Amino acid sequence: MPEEAYWKSSIKMNLTQEQYNDRREMIRVMTKSPLILKVKRLSDNAVLPKKSYQSDAGFDVVATSEGEVHEHYIEYHTDLKFEIPKGFHIEMRSRSSISKTSLILATGTSTIDQGFSGELIIRFKIIPTFTLVGFGHTRGLDLNPPIIYHKGDRIAQLILQRDENVVIQEIDELHMTDRAENGLGSTGK
Repeated sequence: MPEEAYWKSSIKMNLTQEQYNDRREMIRVMTKSPLILKVKRLSDNAVLPKKSYQSDAGFDVVATSEGEVHEHYIEYHTDLKFEIPKGFHIEMRSRSSISKTSLILATGTSTIDQGFSGELIIRFKIIPTFTLVGFGHTRGLDLNPPIIYHKGDRIAQLILQRDENVVIQEIDELHMTDRAENGLGSTGK
């Protein structure tokens, strides 16, 4: 049913816009039609997120600026804003290519909540690397220049995730598991 016709029939059923959107999402899930993530480009430099391969989970995001270096971090603009569908959030993760740089996402895996509507700015910590120099007793370490991303590089990936309706319930005892409290390397190397 075309969207306009469905909306008119929804009005006849006295549905609010929110109820209509909820029903529309339910129908989309049932018919497996693609979910739409709306993106606003803030400049002509902005590149819409895209997958390298159709089977990829994440959409690559491109830096639209050279990194702005601050005392403890470097950050990149994307010139992108997102309208995240109700009931979803975006997880921002490192790309595997980050291992070729001196960078690490400052926030680890980040959550971008549905209500956030600002520009996506990605912040990294710079990890210093050193080279061993000299011989014998005159050995030392030289600080290497950092390897960073540049304007036009793919710098992170975004994955749209469904929110779960979770209620926190306090209990006195947990069910026993075979692992119990064994953690932090308890299974070996």
